[in-house]
Amino acid sequence: MEQRNALGKLLARIPFRKRGSSYLYALTFLFSAAIVIYVFSGILDGLSAPLRTVQAVEVESGIGCSLHGTVVREEQTLSGIVPLTAPTVAEGQKVARGQTVAMGYTDAAARQRHSRIIALQNELIELESADAANATTLDQASMDAEIRSQLFRLAGYLNRHDLSGASRIAPSFKGVVLRRNASEADLAAIAAQAASCRAELDNLLSVSESETFAVEAPFGGYFSETADGLETVLTPDGLSLLTPSALAQIQPLPLPANTIGKLIRGETWYYAAPVSTEDIGDLAVGKRATVTFDGIGLSCTMTVRSVGQAENGRCVLVLSCSYYLPRMTAVRQADAELQFDTIKGLRVPKEAVHVSPEGEVGVFVLESAVMKWKAISILHDNGESYTVQLDRSSTQNLWPGDEIILSTEELYNGKVVYE
Repeated sequence: MEQRNALGKLLARIPFRKRGSSYLYALTFLFSAAIVIYVFSGILDGLSAPLRTVQAVEVESGIGCSLHGTVVREEQTLSGIVPLTAPTVAEGQKVARGQTVAMGYTDAAARQRHSRIIALQNELIELESADAANATTLDQASMDAEIRSQLFRLAGYLNRHDLSGASRIAPSFKGVVLRRNASEADLAAIAAQAASCRAELDNLLSVSESETFAVEAPFGGYFSETADGLETVLTPDGLSLLTPSALAQIQPLPLPANTIGKLIRGETWYYAAPVSTEDIGDLAVGKRATVTFDGIGLSCTMTVRSVGQAENGRCVLVLSCSYYLPRMTAVRQADAELQFDTIKGLRVPKEAVHVSPEGEVGVFVLESAVMKWKAISILHDNGESYTVQLDRSSTQNLWPGDEIILSTEELYNGKVVYE
């Protein structure tokens, strides 16, 4: 008994660790090391493949195609009887039947005299308008009312692109404004200047009668100085029968001698362009589409007039419009963007779209540092991105504002992301 007690005291003095405590320390160390390795591996993965995201945004995508086509109108060339002929109306100006659109001259001196006649006529109208307002002894309130009335008329002509009408009332409008601000001494000077202008004008008119030749409009329409020989070759009547190859082979005819321009009949103009039958899909006659002309700054709604016979997967698409003709009178060839439908949805970059092993198309989004898979339905290919369906029936679908993951490594649902 005494020997056992002595042995126990001896063992108590020897430094000894319990076996169970050693195992516990080892397990704690290994677990902590695994956590550190996992965290650092995530950080290293983030550094090697930085996370890039983009928000899902609501968009409205246009469905259409690019065109290069020809502008067609009902046209007739105009010619003078002498080589030296100059237009008297502006490009795209609307003229009436019988209205003078150009003047021919026997020589350069005759042209200078005619230019002086035009200037004197306008000046005389201004002076006589001021003198007439003085003769009626209108008060300032009445003259202000007359100025407003003529200003509204002038604005109406300009809104209708009727430069001829605007030019007719502009001199009288200026005369009334001149009278409104004139003193008694100014009115006497105006009357004297009007008499001088009238005398000079009468003298020039007597000389110019035998040296000028007027070119009148054979019908009402829009004037253009641009004539190219296609006026009688490319007409609206034959557009529906054209194929792409036939359109490309059309050649202009020689212009008549002393051609000064052309006159465009009616209000309707056409745009004929070869296009792939796949690009226009089921675009049918009578449907309306938005056409934007590059370089012209014109976007308008046009109507499909015909879809020509297919030739090697292409056809001639003919569109028409009854507006903006004055802006198109000088245009023959034009590039345009055709948009015949729109789709609303969410924009998704193509690099963010993946296909699951089950064949489902979708994207990964970032929610609280966790990757989440969301299926999508592609509606339209925009080139570098897709327009996908916006379905608000469930939060499991892609929503506006979702952070779409563009690129990283090892994409999978539920992955914790360390940014």
